[in-house]
Amino acid sequence: MNATTAALISSFEHMLTVYNGLTNLENLEKIERLEVSTSKGAKIFMRYKDCLLESSRFTLYVVCKEAKDRSWKKYALLSAPGTAGEIYTEKSIALHREATSAGIALKIQEFNAGLEKGYYSPFTFYGDLYQLVGNAEELKEETKLFFAQKIIDLVHRLHGLNIAHQDIKLENILVDQDEKGGLNFYVHNFNYATKDETTTVLCGAEHYRPMDDRISHVYDPKLKDLYSLGVLLFSFFTKKMWRDEQSYIPIEWKQHPLRYSLLIEEEYKKILQGHLDQIPKKMILVLQGFLRVHPFDRMGAGMALRFFKDGLKE
Repeated sequence: MNATTAALISSFEHMLTVYNGLTNLENLEKIERLEVSTSKGAKIFMRYKDCLLESSRFTLYVVCKEAKDRSWKKYALLSAPGTAGEIYTEKSIALHREATSAGIALKIQEFNAGLEKGYYSPFTFYGDLYQLVGNAEELKEETKLFFAQKIIDLVHRLHGLNIAHQDIKLENILVDQDEKGGLNFYVHNFNYATKDETTTVLCGAEHYRPMDDRISHVYDPKLKDLYSLGVLLFSFFTKKMWRDEQSYIPIEWKQHPLRYSLLIEEEYKKILQGHLDQIPKKMILVLQGFLRVHPFDRMGAGMALRFFKDGLKE
């Protein structure tokens, strides 16, 4: 057994410990033994007795037989071993539970796996938003706008619980398919989440941080979420990274973003206007609201939803 395999097994065992601590597993058969089954690309399959564990980027799933009717079910767990040695604090688990109770986060999502021969599943599952953006066929404009609205609503409801996520990114929005073929979205990974009104913690993903977060990050972290949400939605519509698009902005402006905020925001507008073939014009106005340099000038998620309701109508 090599070091990578050993680390993965350790991560999976840790995940099952967290999983058992959060859920009632009385209706599931006991999971006994862990083996490495196959490894292909970014997906690692770990096999227990009557159980398949699948790591798809940063999401972990467990497929088991239910003890009661021997049916196969698929569950998504809190997180996955995508980041080695990931630690779950009582605080992050508690916030995840609170968000889940409000229907915002995915703690355990059941799927009808319909497994063939015990280990092969024909069901469709998109994983996270990163995978959806990278793998899905080009979506219609109205579909993209509908999905964007659902993602903004997730953040709006999270902020309504006074929870700042602080790690909004493509990989932390999970996507699954409902019985009618539609897509559901869930917030994921609450390791940076907080209910504090101010924080000295930097956002989890560097490429989603507002410029001012690097120099003065002591303010309401929900305002950081709004900027990260703008970056996420830009990538969702364009399949490009926001950091690459603004790479030519003078370093002096980036070092003193609040002083040069108006100049930076003019450049942001030019970048967004340059993607009118990919981003609907009305969505650009929402992105401009999220991607404001001054945190207190950023459009709130609730205001963006009202804009969808009123402003996105022809």
